[in-house]
Amino acid sequence: MSSATILVINTNPEASTRQGTRALVRAFQRIADPSLQVQERHFRRLSPDQLRMKPPLAVILGPQGVPFQSYNPVHLDALYSLIRSLKCPVLGVCGGHQALVLAHGGHIAPVHGEALPTSGRYESLQKIRGLHPMERVERVTDPLLQALPSPMSFFSSHVEAVSLLPPGFTTLVTGPQGTIQMVRRDECPHYGVQFHPERGGNGPQLMGNFLTLAGIESQ
Repeated sequence: MSSATILVINTNPEASTRQGTRALVRAFQRIADPSLQVQERHFRRLSPDQLRMKPPLAVILGPQGVPFQSYNPVHLDALYSLIRSLKCPVLGVCGGHQALVLAHGGHIAPVHGEALPTSGRYESLQKIRGLHPMERVERVTDPLLQALPSPMSFFSSHVEAVSLLPPGFTTLVTGPQGTIQMVRRDECPHYGVQFHPERGGNGPQLMGNFLTLAGIESQ
């Protein structure tokens, strides 16, 4: 992995599940400086030491397709340790946003209050899906929100959302049913978005803002 890299991390339990991660790779390839590489790696093929030795310019934490409770506990601990080791700008997307919050001691829960199924899958849970208006939290300013309207519009596709933020995190944007849709870690440029910026609405502007924040030129 080159240091001149945007690294998209696949957070799914299995490396073969990569549809969401690949969509993020393609989206960032479209807007990033063509001289930069946008690479995909599965979290189990990375280590904190690797990322310290060759730090990427920015990290994108991709979505996952099954509840985190269904992961092998050893692998889940490794994912959280990897996230906590990151020093560069980070953008967690959907499940990657949830993993960022969980890694620092927060909580997530089904948005409609159901119990998670024992099957370890999401199929029986109601989903928030589609393009939705979202509002920035009053009096909150942040570089990631630069030039975005209020309300702004993003594409959602999730059944769980953050129910409790860990200490040192701030909510920036809320959305359908009062869900937490964008957060920032206060001490460093680590962000999480519950929605999918790669799927339309004001997403491309937000992605461009993230690249600018990371010192990366965008098209």
